[in-house]
Amino acid sequence: MSADCAIAEFWEDGHRRYFVEAALRGGFPGKLLTSCELAAQLPAELRTAHADQIVALSGVHGFHFRQALAIRRFRRQNPEIKRVVCMFLDDLYRELLILGSLEIGDRSWLRGLEGLLFDYSKFYTADYDRVAGFKLKLQIPLLRGFAALSRTGRILVHDDNYREYLSRRGIPAAQLGFAPDPINPREPLQPQGIDLPASKKLTIGFIGAHAPRKGTTWALNALASSGLPVRAIVAGSDSGDPSLREVCRQAAGQIEVVVYLKGDGIPEAELLWLMARVDVVAIPYRRFYGSSNILIHAMRLQKTVVSTERGVVGNRVRKFGVGCCFPEDDHDAFLQCVASLTKGRPVCYDERAVLDFLGSCTPAAFARALNSASSVGQG
Repeated sequence: MSADCAIAEFWEDGHRRYFVEAALRGGFPGKLLTSCELAAQLPAELRTAHADQIVALSGVHGFHFRQALAIRRFRRQNPEIKRVVCMFLDDLYRELLILGSLEIGDRSWLRGLEGLLFDYSKFYTADYDRVAGFKLKLQIPLLRGFAALSRTGRILVHDDNYREYLSRRGIPAAQLGFAPDPINPREPLQPQGIDLPASKKLTIGFIGAHAPRKGTTWALNALASSGLPVRAIVAGSDSGDPSLREVCRQAAGQIEVVVYLKGDGIPEAELLWLMARVDVVAIPYRRFYGSSNILIHAMRLQKTVVSTERGVVGNRVRKFGVGCCFPEDDHDAFLQCVASLTKGRPVCYDERAVLDFLGSCTPAAFARALNSASSVGQG
């Protein structure tokens, strides 16, 4: 990979840090233009190993227009950089568009400007949410303007449906690309003090960082009232959902519940050990439509998945035949999915397509997609 591409990401939060880390660990060779706040959150060993790549700026965290100005200044000071990938483009393209439109002098810094667009919520809710529908319609001319100004820059997405939608709305196909999810394969590691004996009941795993939008409490309440012969494994971090432990306690009066929760989270290798011992992985997301690390780990372990039908997760569950989907917030449909699986309902598993897809979901593939002038793949 060449070093004529840079990443721009300034906000300090878990998702952004994760993607930046994945790019660097995957071998991305270019510069990282970032804030002092985000740089400080990167692991010390990563900061040391990539010190010559990290350009940390003060005074830009939390200020979109300052970030746009920083990108312009960086491009002008580093003419060898041919492309800049804005890691969360949907935060910045309005400011970049305004700045580029107001530019009186040389606009060459705009060429090759590109980015990852992660906000799928408006696309997946526009059919019933008027506000989301209006914002989605407004987004299209802005993206067209951005694509026209950046000329050769790409808009990368994680989801085929969204990419096709943007193409139908006039975003040039040559400027639409696919970015894989950078999920590193790991070997499962048994947690100390935890043993899961075999069970004749269908074992459903609720695994990961729990929050109301993840739907764990909603699904547990549904299962507790269902009378279905199931065992629930609830593992991960509950810092985002303070009510989860109490819901688990109440559900345990109706179904078998195994709880392995820590406020600061469980090591991923241990979560994978638990996932390997369930029959079904539940991803009952509510008001959340992005991609999921849990889904990709479940696919790698060849687990059946029960998920809501909207969003990237639902698309992939249906596309690859790895489970069954239910309409968001539909209590009865969720229980019907689970009941069908207790009877051994087969899924239309597309092994070849799954293997091809999982082969693209690595930090190295992610870094190549950011660095490459033409990213390819399906998701």
